[in-house]
Amino acid sequence: MFWEFRLLNEESRTQAPEFQTVGKKVEQEIFKLEGILTEKMFKQEKGLDKVV
Repeated sequence: MFWEFRLLNEESRTQAPEFQTVGKKVEQEIFKLEGILTEKMFKQEKGLDKVV
């Protein structure tokens, strides 16, 4: 999905309907991954509090 979006962007096909569709899917995936990363960071911080 990320590569498809990148290729659409590189080929200057930003006006194509699939560019918007794939772009929205990429955006949603990034938000999901960002949430997972944030959750893991909070768990690590809580673990550090127990050590200190």
